[in-house]
Amino acid sequence: MSGPYENYGSNDPFKESAGAYAPPTKPDNMQQREEQHNPNSVSVPIQVPTKSPTGGPNGEPAAAPEALKSTSKFWRSEFYQQFFDVDTNQVLLRLSNALVPLNPPDFLMDRKWHMNSANTDVQTEETTFQEAGVTLNRRPDLYGPFWICTTLWITLGIVSNIMSKIAYTKANDTTTKWTYNFQTTYIACLVIYLYCFVFATAVWGLMKWKSLPVALTDTLCLYGYSMFIFELVAVLCMVPVTALQWIFVLLGGLWSTAYLIINFWFIWKTSLEKKWFLIIVGIVSVFHILLTLSFKFYFFHYKI
Repeated sequence: MSGPYENYGSNDPFKESAGAYAPPTKPDNMQQREEQHNPNSVSVPIQVPTKSPTGGPNGEPAAAPEALKSTSKFWRSEFYQQFFDVDTNQVLLRLSNALVPLNPPDFLMDRKWHMNSANTDVQTEETTFQEAGVTLNRRPDLYGPFWICTTLWITLGIVSNIMSKIAYTKANDTTTKWTYNFQTTYIACLVIYLYCFVFATAVWGLMKWKSLPVALTDTLCLYGYSMFIFELVAVLCMVPVTALQWIFVLLGGLWSTAYLIINFWFIWKTSLEKKWFLIIVGIVSVFHILLTLSFKFYFFHYKI
């Protein structure tokens, strides 16, 4: 069926079909004569804004996401986003480096900390590198350290209560009822966060006092990833053999301490006098070993 009812069924019964109607236009000679008789008429070209492939109007490039996020205003969320701008591949790479601490982590590659030279200036520009075909950045992150510490104190609380339950079962104590000890979880949370973030900040403050070109985020990132080995230690310590628990704890503590000392060694060695070099090495080593022993004497102290 054709004719004026060809488009029947549309929402607007008064809508004409496409191309069915066009407003009348004046001839070109008539339009020119009207413009000549009207001296006040001005022909203004209409500029239609164009959108460039980059997204900006009139061909202007759109703002880069990095430029939008970079800010020095600490009360804005963009300030903290730059410390959590990391993907899964990057976190896994840094976790694997913590297990094999012979090579410097990727976020310290451009710091020249591991070169035996006096040029230890911190390079502030962002650099990237390729890993398995994926472009990754070399900025230190706080995402990995935060979740490593969070997972660790939860794991310590769980493993500690599992060992307590095993000891209770082996003792065959029927006079009392075993209950979950939430205090170990609270203490583990307090110890891990204070050590990884507060004590690490104190170590950074000592290095800044001695004019070492070390950033706070670099120090926090190193301390955070150094705690990853204790995740494995906590799981292995569920084995109900005291001798094996001691081996796991001591090996994990020495491995984690080596990760810190190896990555700080050359910048301390080249920038500090011998006395202060020995002092800071002693402080970092002793406190890390004390943290390791606290795991055995408080969280895994049950005689089973």
